[in-house]
Amino acid sequence: MNIDGKDILFLAIGLLGGGVISYLIARNVIHRPKLIFNLFQAGFIDPRTYHNNLQLSAAGQPLQNIVVFNLEVSLKGRADLTAAAFDERTKPSIDFPGCKIFGVRTLNNDETRFNIPLGLANDGARVIVNLNRLRAGTTARFQIVGTFVARPEDLSGYSASFFPGASTNVDVETKGAIARPWKKSAA
Repeated sequence: MNIDGKDILFLAIGLLGGGVISYLIARNVIHRPKLIFNLFQAGFIDPRTYHNNLQLSAAGQPLQNIVVFNLEVSLKGRADLTAAAFDERTKPSIDFPGCKIFGVRTLNNDETRFNIPLGLANDGARVIVNLNRLRAGTTARFQIVGTFVARPEDLSGYSASFFPGASTNVDVETKGAIARPWKKSAA
């Protein structure tokens, strides 16, 4: 068997072409979407720093401090997500230790891009992310307002715990004030 220059050229072109095709398939077809949760503190008000000139209350109860967190839920990749990507009983959730959440709201509501109602559980200590629909390349922004039972010593070091939920074919990433490692269950 004789191997000449043409055979080597065709072999090289075949290997190169096969590599390019494999790369394009891996990049465009097999790639899993990535759901990114970013939580950060947006504000803190302690009425005691205003020498009793400021009084805050909710539902008739005085509040000693108010904290505002911003939550961003982003979807990177080419595929949209729907509720079918998560087990109905184990949705992503964020626990706020020592904090009681009393309000959540959407900052950039766009029903054509996402439908993610946030729910409260565990006496306001947990925010459940009910992801019904999130289009690829979209970032949903939420504001979470609560109060600390006892003010943390180091508020800049405060971090919430995270449960990623039981998802199929979705990678999850966290940023900001979310502690690692993640919780293994929602309990």
